[in-house]
Amino acid sequence: MGPTIPHQDQIYSAIDRYFAAKRNLADAECNLAKVIAHTWLESLANATRAPIAALAQQHEPLMTVEEVARYLRMKEATIYTWARDGRIPCERPNGELRFRRSAIDAWMKPDSKCEIEKSPTQSDSVVKSDRSFLRPQTRSKSNGRV
Repeated sequence: MGPTIPHQDQIYSAIDRYFAAKRNLADAECNLAKVIAHTWLESLANATRAPIAALAQQHEPLMTVEEVARYLRMKEATIYTWARDGRIPCERPNGELRFRRSAIDAWMKPDSKCEIEKSPTQSDSVVKSDRSFLRPQTRSKSNGRV
């Protein structure tokens, strides 16, 4: 053996402890990655268990007033009135009146307790403010004569 280096055993021991700690840290990181992967895979599995009907409804084509009137064998004016009054389930994408066939079918069932969300009417969508340019202007009944 060569000459003895002072504190050689302590240095080797410190190196061993360093790499043992590094291995423990790597093991902990590996375990954490496994837990994260397991949680992620579990959430994916739960997402795929969602009812297919709910997913299909999101991509269900919307019907126009004319199509709903034909489907229900009613006049278009009646459909417009019912939609305005919140008596028939409807949606207003881009301000246009549209209907989901599945919602109409559920609404027509006699035992159905289908809650209809009342779509905002024109008066609900008006901005209310104290500013004078938004308030309706009142005109005097006289024609400018005193």
